[in-house]
Amino acid sequence: MSKDAFVHFYDFLSAEDFNAISHNLFENGIRFQTFKTGSTGPEYMRMQSGLHEVELWIHRDDIKLAESVLGIGAVPSDEDGPGEKSTSELMEFIREPLLLEKEECENIIAELRKRGETMSEEDIQRLFAEHRSTLEKGVPAKKGLLAMGYLTAFGGGYLGLIIGFRLMYLTDQYPQGEEFPHYNESGRKAGLVMTVISTITILLGFAFYFLLYKKGK
Repeated sequence: MSKDAFVHFYDFLSAEDFNAISHNLFENGIRFQTFKTGSTGPEYMRMQSGLHEVELWIHRDDIKLAESVLGIGAVPSDEDGPGEKSTSELMEFIREPLLLEKEECENIIAELRKRGETMSEEDIQRLFAEHRSTLEKGVPAKKGLLAMGYLTAFGGGYLGLIIGFRLMYLTDQYPQGEEFPHYNESGRKAGLVMTVISTITILLGFAFYFLLYKKGK
């Protein structure tokens, strides 16, 4: 039986969830079509070596049975096309369009329109603009990184210079080719301050070194 005929219900299940689902199926005498893996336990649950976790796969023909018996819904995975996802899942994806490949984004929009969702070009442009605005803000730098940056900057170390440059210039590139600063404005300003302090302390260090070197001659 081809793996393509199956979809993820969970990326990973804990051992407790695994046992609960197994017990539920055993008590009700339910058997789904399975995907053989050679692992222990029910064949529809793929054991991950040494992790005490499993992946749950269900045959596409058994999805409705799984939803009614187990009360769970399929999780989107790379193997699922837009038609395999619920409308609410597709709406969640399209709210962050820049995380999607261009073709994937277009396919989701087409699927939503097919399901009767009003997705005008203005709506799509608004979603892109809102997501772009969020990404442009960047993320705050961690306190530990800032503390290390300032300490090494004042200490005259090159590490302060490296951290400063990283805070200022690190960017994230997204599937559709757009690039945004990784750190927020506050983090980038801190990086600039570190870079300036590091440069000054390094230059002062060189100056003192040459002065002492000349005195020693």
